[in-house]
Amino acid sequence: MQLLSIVVVFGCFVGAFCDAECFKKEAFKCNEELLKLVPSQDQEFSICNFQKKAARCVAESAVTCDMKFAPEAKAVQVVVEEMCEKGTKLHEVIEENRQCIMKSITDMSCLESIIAVVGDNPTPSKILEAQKEACRNMDAITSCTFGKVKVNCGADGLAAFKRLYEASTELQRLICKDIILPEKQDSSNSKLPVFYGPLEFMI
Repeated sequence: MQLLSIVVVFGCFVGAFCDAECFKKEAFKCNEELLKLVPSQDQEFSICNFQKKAARCVAESAVTCDMKFAPEAKAVQVVVEEMCEKGTKLHEVIEENRQCIMKSITDMSCLESIIAVVGDNPTPSKILEAQKEACRNMDAITSCTFGKVKVNCGADGLAAFKRLYEASTELQRLICKDIILPEKQDSSNSKLPVFYGPLEFMI
């Protein structure tokens, strides 16, 4: 155990490893707070309240830990704030298309390969592998999701959805590269935040 501690401390001096560990630690702390916002069945759930805090959590964690994707995280935060601000064009279009967008992103057919990895018995290692599967198939998932939204919402709904999704996807690509894909299976019990899914920051 002492040797392991020495190796971990030494690794931090390399730079990127330390930043990644810092981000996971900070994001996990935020995630614990986010879970408190998930209501019981008889409570109303504020989507925007949750998503704004989730976006701020990732952005602040990225800035605190000097991650390369901090600008992209801040960009997502800006888009989410705009989406949730009444009176903005984005808010108006998203509200008009909320039902068809929800129908599109809750259609699990775009995520079949990820669901298959987790199976009926999710474990930390399976969840990590599912995250990696999402990273490896992000282009296909994105194309599939856009197709669903176009069919269900039309061109205007798709255009508004793309503003949200593309900002989130760009951030997700960088999180995949710097955090998820390098993560080892034997460290899958580490505190990876659970909001790394490809549909995060959506409605």
